[in-house]
Amino acid sequence: MVLVPYGLRRDRKAVSATVRRFWLRGLVGGALQALSYGIVLWAMTLAPIAIVAGLRESSVLFGAIIAIVALKEPLRPARIVAATLIACGLELIRLQ
Repeated sequence: MVLVPYGLRRDRKAVSATVRRFWLRGLVGGALQALSYGIVLWAMTLAPIAIVAGLRESSVLFGAIIAIVALKEPLRPARIVAATLIACGLELIRLQ
């Protein structure tokens, strides 16, 4: 809600062209985001919140793997530390 007016004010022509070009991807991405939020809320009614939150955070690990393998992004130390911390947190939740 904040970025669209800012972008339009800054460069209306470029933002309008981009929206016209990628409107379907944006619509599908927004719908999938809303669906994933609904699934998380539903899962929290069935399982302890800590487990659902931990599982949800594991998606960051999959995103990092996809970024490295498919998008050929460099494997930086910060990404390694973050992935290690997430994995340790998931293991601690499992041990609880």
